[in-house]
Formats: sequence, C-alpha cells, structure tokens
Amino acid sequence: MSTLANTDIMFQVATYWAPATPNGYGGGTFPAPVQINCRWEFETGLTTDGEGNEIQSTAVVYPDQEVAEDGWLYLGVSAEADPHDEEGAYIIRKFRMIPDQLNELHEYKATL
Repeated sequence: MSTLANTDIMFQVATYWAPATPNGYGGGTFPAPVQINCRWEFETGLTTDGEGNEIQSTAVVYPDQEVAEDGWLYLGVSAEADPHDEEGAYIIRKFRMIPDQLNELHEYKATL
C-alpha cells in the first residue's frame, strides 16, 4: 500500500462525484457524492486535458485519494445528487498520480 505525499497540507474538504453512468437516454446518473480531504488552489491558466487538448483550467486540486476524469469536485460539503445542481462544482478535466522515485509516496493532482 502506498502512502500519500503532502497529507499535512490537506486541510480543506471537498465533495467528489465519480463520473456518471449512462442512463440510456443521453444523460447519466451520478453515484452518491463523497467528502474527501484536499488542498484546493484556485488558479487559472492554460494546460492540456487527458487527451492532449489545450484547455483553460479553473483550479488545481490535490485530493487525498484517486479521482477520475469526468468526475466532479466542489470545495465544501454538498448533498446534491447531481453536481450540475451545485453552483461552484467543476468537472475534472485531467487527473495525474505522481509517484516518487521509489514508488512509495504518491501525489494526486486534479485539474478542473
């Protein structure tokens, strides 16, 4: 089992919705949201998404667990079933797991 790097700076709480499961009608159903610890940095800038396309990012989040691209994050606690109903929720455009040289510590990074 690997250990997370920088857990001492993860003093914020965010709500995470995993990607929606297609419902067969062109939409999707989201799993129940979960609260996670993180370090949330509001910073805008140009970056690339997981497919290599240039995007404008809104924030960079360092969560305490793996999250998935096309999932959603919200800074704070939310009980909304659908992140589209939560003002201030952002889609995860890119996710990276960054190991140290020995592959013992990992840092997770989500770009919104």
